[in-house]
Formats: sequence, structure tokens, C-alpha cells
Amino acid sequence: MPPRQRQQRSQRTHELLLDAAAVEFSRHGYARSGLQQVVERLELTKGALYGHFPSKAALAAELLRQFREQVALLTAPSPTADPTAALLRLAEWLETSPRAEAGLRLALDEAQSTGAPSEELLDLRGRLGALAEAALAAGGRPDAELGAEELAELITAVLLGTSQAQRGAATAGPVAQLARLLRLATTPAPDPARPS
Repeated sequence: MPPRQRQQRSQRTHELLLDAAAVEFSRHGYARSGLQQVVERLELTKGALYGHFPSKAALAAELLRQFREQVALLTAPSPTADPTAALLRLAEWLETSPRAEAGLRLALDEAQSTGAPSEELLDLRGRLGALAEAALAAGGRPDAELGAEELAELITAVLLGTSQAQRGAATAGPVAQLARLLRLATTPAPDPARPS
């Protein structure tokens, strides 16, 4: 096999391993996931896996790195971007991407095992705070009873809660829940002095 084909095949295997690990981590968490299940899912040998990742920790670290990178990309501040649209794109990614779900589950597992928020959760919360502030201002409600910090806390709870509750349940996903919350938070309240 020519070197270029070998390299492409190796890259494909690398990506497939990440996808299979993402499914295992999101379903079972870090502690209860095993490399054997990852290789069985792809009908590979453990040797093939170890050629790409030396350990389960290395697989998890790569998924977390990709999670941080994608969160940063989806929430990057932009003077022309609609903050509500950015929040909904983030929610959609969390709802539809197995790697996103795995990254979130790994971050939550880490927080639970250490008793402190993981780096990924702290970063996500900070980015959600900035987007919440921008969404309130863009929605014409910077003076609303609900402040940016409170909205960011609610957004965080919606994203984390619905992604966890969705597992095996017929619940509305993060996109639907977040869209509803943002409509409620950013729609200007009717002026009580003005008759309807």
C-alpha cells in the first residue's frame, strides 16, 4: 500500500476510534468504559487502538481537547454574530454530536470525582455568561429582572440537564429547551401603560 493510502487509512482509523470511544464514554462515563468495548465496536485489535492512543486516559484527553476547541469556536465573540443564534448552535452541537456528548459527560464525571468544576465546565460557563449578556442586550432587555449571570446559570442548567435527561428518555432536547428559555428571557415585556 502506498504511503499516502496508509496515512489516510490510519487517519480514518484514528477518527473511528474517537467516535467509538465517544459513544462508550457518553453512555457509561469514564470509570465504567473500557477499551475492549471500543475495539469490539470497530472489530479492531487492542494493538490497533494502542497504535493511536496509549491509554483510555489519552482517548478521553483527546475528546476533551476537541470539546474545548469546538465550544470556543461556537461561542467566539463577534460584533456581527447574533448571540442567541450562537447559543442555539452550541445547543444543537451538544444534542447531535456524540463527541460533544462524550466531552460533556467526561467533564461532568471529572467534576463529580474531584468535587470541583472541571476546566471544560468553567470555560463553558464563562462563555455562556458572555453570550447571555449579549443576548439580553440584543433582545432589548438589559434592564430585565433576570440578569446576565442568572440567565447564564439557567442556560448552563438547561444544557447540562437536558443533555443528561435525554439519555434514554423522550424529552425535549437542549435546542428546544434553550430556544424557549431565550424567548422568555429576551422578548421585551409588554408596557403596562400601553393598552393592548
